[in-house]
Formats: sequence, structure tokens, C-alpha cells
Amino acid sequence: MMRIESDDSADLDFVLSALMTGAISLGEMRLWCDHAIAVLDDPPEWLLELADFDGPAAEAYTVVGFAPHGYNGSKAALAGIAVERGRVIDETFQSREAALEALRRHPDVAARFWTAFPFA
Repeated sequence: MMRIESDDSADLDFVLSALMTGAISLGEMRLWCDHAIAVLDDPPEWLLELADFDGPAAEAYTVVGFAPHGYNGSKAALAGIAVERGRVIDETFQSREAALEALRRHPDVAARFWTAFPFA
């Protein structure tokens, strides 16, 4: 079962955190949405809209209509995945080196990432 509802949204929080840190692209988020739509019996309307979203990453939250929560893992480690994938990260808050170190300290984040995004 996917955790994407307002009262239990850890999976959605993980996906949007991956998008915000640059670990995935907008296209990869859309692929995840397409997968979620295919496996859910009754996908929420916002998920259908998110599958077509083409705006700035920070605005993806407005499509959802609530603040996802429940992912308590390291967002710095997600940025480390972005670095490993050759993506540009916002170094205002942490350096590339710090992001990679966070990823080394949190291998569980990488495992969850590759489970959620096998196509990445």
C-alpha cells in the first residue's frame, strides 16, 4: 500500500523530498506518479494532476493540496544521491561533499530511493 494520503503520506513526502533535493527530475516524478496511478484502485485527483505537472519543483506541493509528512530520513542523503547522479544541488545549505558524506552515513536512504525509483 502506498502512503500518499494526508493522514499518512510518508511515501509522497519521500518523493517530493527527492524532487526538491534534485535526486530525481520532474520527469522521474511523473514516472512515479504514473506507476502509483496504475497500482492504486482509486487514485486521488491530485495524483492525476501531479502526473502532468510541469512547473517549478517547489510548486508541486500546491498540486497535492496538503503538506506531506512522515519521511523522517536524511534529506541531505537524498542530495548525496543527486550528486552521485551528476545533478546540480543547491549548495547554499550544504556542500556536495557534505551531501555525499550524509549518503554514506545513511545507506537506508539509497535503498529506499532505488526501491521507489527503479527506473532512475
